[in-house]
Amino acid sequence: MEDPIMASGMAPFIELLGKVPEFNNYKPYFEKIKANYLQRVRDIIEEHHFFSISTTLPFIWALKIKAFEIEDLIKQKELRAKFYSLGGFIEDVTRMLDRFDRLGYFEEL
Repeated sequence: MEDPIMASGMAPFIELLGKVPEFNNYKPYFEKIKANYLQRVRDIIEEHHFFSISTTLPFIWALKIKAFEIEDLIKQKELRAKFYSLGGFIEDVTRMLDRFDRLGYFEEL
């Protein structure tokens, strides 16, 4: 999340809020969160990844290795089931589950 686009986006957005009269009432809120918004974005992304690990990640790996046609991936349930045994997918899931476990995601379930 050290991307310059992400890191530099808040200042011009707050400036916009000050220039557009109908946005003025939102400016104090964004000024308040500007110090920690990147961490909040990281948290949201991690939470999204927690849920997408079972759906989006397998598709990404299937497309990445270019072994399947996208139309077939969408239409064929049996073919989609094969995604879950792709080596790179297994490695990513192993890393992500370990991280989620260390971060305590499973404690509240």
